[in-house]
Amino acid sequence: MNKDNFEEHWNELKSKVQQKWTKLTNEDITHINGKSDLLIKALEKRYGYEKDQAQKEFNSWHCEWSHSSSSTSTSKNALSGFQTSQNKSNQEESFSKNSPSNKHTNPHEHDQEKKRKAG
Repeated sequence: MNKDNFEEHWNELKSKVQQKWTKLTNEDITHINGKSDLLIKALEKRYGYEKDQAQKEFNSWHCEWSHSSSSTSTSKNALSGFQTSQNKSNQEESFSKNSPSNKHTNPHEHDQEKKRKAG
């Protein structure tokens, strides 16, 4: 997730940020407003981190969140694809069962039935 995505997802991320860094106040969260640089500054202030340490903390959390978020999305997409192919398979099976050419097990029976109806 890049910086823009962090801002775009801020409404869903802010509760996760507060769970991760409990020393951040509601005012901090409001001030941060999806800006990663402001989150890093808040970590420096509330936790006494040096800038490098705050950046590492953010990067580590950000990487974990991005990975779990994308794998969840990938799993949902994979499941959706499976369900779609499963439904298609069921439709094809249903069609082949109801198809007139598949009602007879012997292919010659179908021809014989046609002859009977014609003659």
